[in-house]
Amino acid sequence: MSTPEINEATVSELLSTVRGLLKDEGDREASLNTRASGLTGFVGLILSLAAAAGAGLGKDAGAGLDHGVRVLSGILVAGALVTLAAAVVLVVAKVLLPKRGVVIATSEAVRYPTWEFISQEHVMIQGRLMSGLLNSLEVDRRRNALKAMWLSRTYTLVCIGLLLVASAGVAGTLDRYVA
Repeated sequence: MSTPEINEATVSELLSTVRGLLKDEGDREASLNTRASGLTGFVGLILSLAAAAGAGLGKDAGAGLDHGVRVLSGILVAGALVTLAAAVVLVVAKVLLPKRGVVIATSEAVRYPTWEFISQEHVMIQGRLMSGLLNSLEVDRRRNALKAMWLSRTYTLVCIGLLLVASAGVAGTLDRYVA
């Protein structure tokens, strides 16, 4: 059984496809990072406003509320602040902090102008490059899947934090206007 001939056009097309997949994965990473940055800014703004409101109102914030409602509201707001702060820490640590990538080693790239590389068949060099790019693609996809998972979890934490704040507001409103 003989080895089939290498079809240079097919190798060229495959290499082009792998480069396109890498670009798509890079775009996906940029999108995840942009959404994570937006989430961090949003939560940071909420935390800043909450801190300013808490400092400005002090003990008067719960004036006129039943003691039990004041305690419940305090617990809900404290839980919200902790949850929102945790969301920011997680999104920064798990999504935004730069991670080491996998690329074709510089030690190999500096050998490209040498006879070791320039004397090889075009299709063989394309195959070698494709192999290195596929390595990068595999790592990028795994990293982006983890980023997407952590971004989803932090969105959930932000929603929980906002629900806690809303619950505190509902408890206070009901106490003031219904009781």
